[in-house]
Order: sequence, then structure tokens, then C-alpha cells
Amino acid sequence: MVAMAWQSICAVLVATTAITQAADTCESGSCLNHGESGASMDSVVQVQVQTERQHKMVEESERMEKACSDTDSGAKDKDGWSCAGYSSINCGKYDDSDFSSNAMCCVCGGGSTEA
Repeated sequence: MVAMAWQSICAVLVATTAITQAADTCESGSCLNHGESGASMDSVVQVQVQTERQHKMVEESERMEKACSDTDSGAKDKDGWSCAGYSSINCGKYDDSDFSSNAMCCVCGGGSTEA
């Protein structure tokens, strides 16, 4: 997943570079690239927004790939299960006063990724 995200970012960065170079010669909101058809400033903004979104996707993918540790510390849900017995379909369904699967279990998006 990360490799695909990086490929997408590389493609967007190449496009951004080309449009940015063209934008350097902008006149009246129209950017000409050495006589080729021009790209509007809207195109430059759209590519920049796409690039920012791609960066966020890669950051999220990298965060998810870090080793995660459940933080239930012996706590169990109302049916007696700890995070070790959870799958994503159980998240939030069996919590009780000392157990929050969404906060404690990696499979539910919780846990800790700190070293």
C-alpha cells in the first residue's frame, strides 16, 4: 500500500514540477510552457491539493505500519475478552467501564505505536 502511495506521490510531484515551471512564466492567469498548450493557475492549485492529500495518505500508512501494542493491561470487555481476542468487527460493541476497545486495541485503531 505504501509503495503504491509513493508511486502516486512521485507522479503528482513530477506533474507539480512541470506546472510550477510553467507557472513561472504566467501572464494574466495563463501559464505557457514553451509554446505548448498552457495550464491555468487552477491546475497548479489542484495539483498542490492532490500532493498534500497524497502526503497525508503516506503519513497515515506509515503510522499504521509501525509496531502497535495493545494497551488493555489485563482489562477485559463485558464478555471477558481482552484485545488479543478482538477482530475489527467487535470494536466498540462490548466495552465496559474499564475496557475501551477503540482506545486500547490495535485492531480497533487504538493501542500504542510509541517505542
